[in-house]
This record gives sequence, structure tokens and C-alpha cells, in this order.
Amino acid sequence: MPDGGVRDRYVEELVEELFVNGLFHDITRARAFAEALVDSLIRRAEAHGAGLPKIDRVIKVLRCMLCGAQNVEGCDYDIIIAGAAREAIRATKCYVELMDYVIRKLFNIEPTDGLIELGKHYLNLIDMWLRGRGVDGGIEKYPAMSIVAAATMALVDAKTGDPKRAIEVLSSNKYLKGIVTRLRLGELIEWLESRR
Repeated sequence: MPDGGVRDRYVEELVEELFVNGLFHDITRARAFAEALVDSLIRRAEAHGAGLPKIDRVIKVLRCMLCGAQNVEGCDYDIIIAGAAREAIRATKCYVELMDYVIRKLFNIEPTDGLIELGKHYLNLIDMWLRGRGVDGGIEKYPAMSIVAAATMALVDAKTGDPKRAIEVLSSNKYLKGIVTRLRLGELIEWLESRR
């Protein structure tokens, strides 16, 4: 296990990179996320007899996860880093901050407060939907996919008033189409329409 000084420097460098790469805009939230991520990375690395990964690799894996490009060619996916990132997202509940990043990165749109609120609404609906279908932990089981799905649904709803078109948007992208299946978004949309 790295000594406290090494851990603290790693956390500080990670916080800086989270900012530089636009993943976070609030220092307190970035630090909480970085600390949770580093602690999880340390536990997982020790269990596998490995050291801490380079920070640029951690950032690359995070970016791939949040762009729906995990486990695809050209995306650096590391199971230890990805597992630690999911754990850190669950621990810090930083869904909204990361949704802001997804909207900027995937859709090249500056998120408004209204769009973020709509995204939170869809994130809550996805969570309720998953829990209602027996997925233990709801969005905590698939945090990155849930964030991407909620951001997409919010954007499509804001632009067209028809959130079911989010399935078309996600399905048309070879990296994102797995989200539709994994989260059963087609069924979720049908359920939402039945409630109107």
C-alpha cells in the first residue's frame, strides 16, 4: 500500500486531471471522487498484486466509460480502473457532475440548468425502473451507462419532446447501442408512455 504522502500526491494529481479534462468543475466534488477512486484503486491493485495505474490511464478509462465506449477497439479499458470508477461513482453519487461531462463530450452542447434538471429526472426514472425490474442497486449497478442514457434522454426530450427517440440516438452509435439493451430502455419508454 502506498504511504500517505504518495496517496495524497496521487489524489491531488488526479483532482487536477479531472479538472483539466472537464470531468468535474467543483473542487470539493472532484476531491471526494478522487479520494474514493484512489482508495478503491489501492484495494483492487493490492488484491491483484499490481501498483497504482498512471493517472493518464485512469482518465482515459473514465472518459471511455462515460462515452459509452468501454470494451471496444481503440478504447483503453482496464477492469481494475473501471471497477474502481464505478465504486467511486456509487460512493460519491456524482451522477450529475458526470452527466454534465457526458453532455459536453458526447453531444458537444453546453448544458443548461434546465437540461441538467431534466437529466436528473431521467436518471431517477432509470433508477426506479431498474429497481422495479429486480436490478439490485438500480443505477448503482450500471452507473456510467445510466448517466449516458439519462443525458441522451434529456437532450432528445428537450429538443424534440419525444424521449423515445433517445433509443434511436443510442442505437445509431455502435459504442452506445449496448446501453439500450443492458438498461432495457425500450421497455422503460413503453412504461413511461403507459403512465401518461
